[in-house]
Amino acid sequence: MARWRKSHEGPVPLGESLARVAAQISQRDLVGLAAIQRRWDEAVDPEILLHVSPLRLDGATLVVAVDEPTWATKVRLISGDLLTTLNGAPGVDVDGVVAVVRAP
Repeated sequence: MARWRKSHEGPVPLGESLARVAAQISQRDLVGLAAIQRRWDEAVDPEILLHVSPLRLDGATLVVAVDEPTWATKVRLISGDLLTTLNGAPGVDVDGVVAVVRAP
């Protein structure tokens, strides 16, 4: 794995940066996220679909992006049903949902 560079060593080459990021993303997370994205439309109501989207897997936690804090609250309220629906898909094994607010 690439080592961290000291600030006086200059810019980090793009290839080195990408290699570091790629090493942190597991194949399991990529497969799981792809399965979640395929089931997302049926896992959430159409109204939620407009404001909430899967962002990444952080271990067994699904991180979703929401466009307003109120949608983060809604995600917490439906998280049990959401996890049940998503975990029914092959390759998905999530045990929690975290919402992060992002500008629309």
